[in-house]
Amino acid sequence: MPVRFATILMVFWVLALQPTPGMAAAGQGGQTGLADLARVYGEYGEARERGDTAAALVLARRAVDLGEHVYGPGNLDLARLLESLADALEAAGKGDEARAALGRALAIREAVQGPDHPDLTALLARLADLAVAAKDMDAAISLRQRALAIDTAVYGRDHLNTVASLEGLARAHEAAGHWSQAGALRRQADADRREAAKRTDSLDKRPSGDVDGSLVVRGKGDAKGNVDGARPFAVVRVFYGTNRARTGSDKPSQFYGTERGDLDMGYVDVSIPFHHEVGRLESPSSLLLDLVENPRNHIVLLTVTPLNKRTFLRNLKKNLRGGANEVLVFVHGYNVSFNDGARRAAQLTYDLNFDGTTLLYSWPSQAGTFSYITDEAAVKVSSRKLRSFLHMVAEESGAERIHVIAHSMGNRATMEALELLALSWEREEGAPKLFDQVILTAPDVDSDYFAEMSAEIKNLARRVTLYASENDKALSLSNELHGGHPRAGQSGPEILVLPNVDTVDMSRVETD
Repeated sequence: MPVRFATILMVFWVLALQPTPGMAAAGQGGQTGLADLARVYGEYGEARERGDTAAALVLARRAVDLGEHVYGPGNLDLARLLESLADALEAAGKGDEARAALGRALAIREAVQGPDHPDLTALLARLADLAVAAKDMDAAISLRQRALAIDTAVYGRDHLNTVASLEGLARAHEAAGHWSQAGALRRQADADRREAAKRTDSLDKRPSGDVDGSLVVRGKGDAKGNVDGARPFAVVRVFYGTNRARTGSDKPSQFYGTERGDLDMGYVDVSIPFHHEVGRLESPSSLLLDLVENPRNHIVLLTVTPLNKRTFLRNLKKNLRGGANEVLVFVHGYNVSFNDGARRAAQLTYDLNFDGTTLLYSWPSQAGTFSYITDEAAVKVSSRKLRSFLHMVAEESGAERIHVIAHSMGNRATMEALELLALSWEREEGAPKLFDQVILTAPDVDSDYFAEMSAEIKNLARRVTLYASENDKALSLSNELHGGHPRAGQSGPEILVLPNVDTVDMSRVETD
């Protein structure tokens, strides 16, 4: 069905007015403290890029000091800053200090997320590798065993996350010279990987009646998850493009990291629980005593399947034939990981009851409230790759209608990509425009620059809509970091009103 104005209002409600993770927790230091932290962390990123290990270490220590003031002692963003400090310490050859920093980060995550949360496994793996480097084999094996126990409890044995942890334990035993144990673990990992592959393949071998655009499997069951031999959750397939580098991990939530890479593409499968509430991104919560990620209760990234361009287009066309011949491209904003971008794209698909195909474009955001300036640098270099991705979708997918939704800082890459397309596109007389609707929610773009680019972009789309609000904390931070220059997504007396662009002020929309 066509994307209608009422559903777009809901998109904005879901995206632009959701609290930015970590922003609300920055109460001790306030917005000014967060701005100072963002500047220091940006300088840290620049030092790392130019290979200045000594400067990076000084700045990483300073960022942690500021983070303790801004966030307080028990906050996940402080844990992320400690993990960055560990990176700097490790690069400087200070392995013992890196282990201590990661130990602090682990303690924070355990207190906030619980001792059995799956997010802990990546940190446990890092600590295990540092333990191996320090010849502390008993600690390395113990850490890997704990990671395996968490993944087994959460995902079961025949899941790629668990297989990856099993292989990590095998490597720890190999480092310790325990060849017999390592061999047995490797054989078990190979067998479990084959079972995991069968489970993934089953999604691609579903009957045609189970296909509804991006919705791969609706499943059967009631709101309590009672089922008759079927999944107690829906599975949404989202195609993606990204210029994030792969991490080397097989775990879906860790498959792509925060480093920049070449344009990569593929699809992901994401679970939506049957009791899902519109607008919510269900996640494990210590407040609800619901600490373990579970597709029955949470929106979970189940699989990541990277593809080459030819195979990507073949699968995309197949998906389009299964539902409406319509594409929705979502570009996320600042402070978003690949994992959370994929989960959000799937949630939007489900909440909108969109029977076309959803595509995510994920640029290499650092996924931290403190990484604003680093994210600015990353989004700036992403526009040309996004332009290539959008051009491929427009020219080669065969979709009848293509919509683009961008949020927050993601609008920068989106608008520059669209401007590049507009400057190179030669529209034949009477031909439809490349895009149907371009929806720019809470754009973190300089207002003057936005006005200049919109003059070109309007020639590409049937309709361009700007959604603004005066309640967006990320835009308030941006405004401070940019010397008070107004952002296009801010409303109030200076709200942007432009020719051929619909402007909607959403400041009074409630989010409860």
